[in-house]
Amino acid sequence: MYIKLLKYRRIQEPNGKWTMHYPGQILDIKNKKLCKELIRGEVAVDMSVAADELPKGCGLVMRKDGPIPAWVTALEMEMATGEPRLPFPYTIIWHPRSVPSGEFLPLMLATLRERAWDMAVPLYSYTKLTYRLGSNEERKATEKLIHDLRVPFYNTDLMFIKRNARTEETLKLWAQEKQGSTDEKLAFLRAVYMAKPFILPLPTIAIRRKQ
Repeated sequence: MYIKLLKYRRIQEPNGKWTMHYPGQILDIKNKKLCKELIRGEVAVDMSVAADELPKGCGLVMRKDGPIPAWVTALEMEMATGEPRLPFPYTIIWHPRSVPSGEFLPLMLATLRERAWDMAVPLYSYTKLTYRLGSNEERKATEKLIHDLRVPFYNTDLMFIKRNARTEETLKLWAQEKQGSTDEKLAFLRAVYMAKPFILPLPTIAIRRKQ
């Protein structure tokens, strides 16, 4: 049974070892009695209901091969690997070097069912702005397009995207802009300004940890 912790908790592993776990962590716990106790005590929530919150046709594109994390299994999504693309009607594009906060996953995909948003992407930082990215040449090219580099930029390690003409154009342009780019986040920003998708900026805590 998959649960998501809401509080810090020491849990005894099957081998008898006690391990400290942290809020937001998704765990696969075989002891159903323990799971029920944690849920009743408001220490955790049941992640098995998360899949029911997702719109039909959800899937994950992992940008790099690696172990399949528990939250992917918990959400029961289809999977693909490789470069960013939209093989599913609703796609999470994720790079394993960043660890997402579990609560954002079903919430953001469910949000994309609404007509207002094409994609939802976390901001990278509240203090670091675009003028600090890339080479001088690439910053000048970006400034020519967006006019002002004193703006925040997106963390491209985690993106929630609804497939439509605007988002397909965004990813096409992003792939083109990345060729010869010194920073893929600058390339993505240029693609967004050109394709103009309806993009929902997420708080930086959507990514809990950068590995």
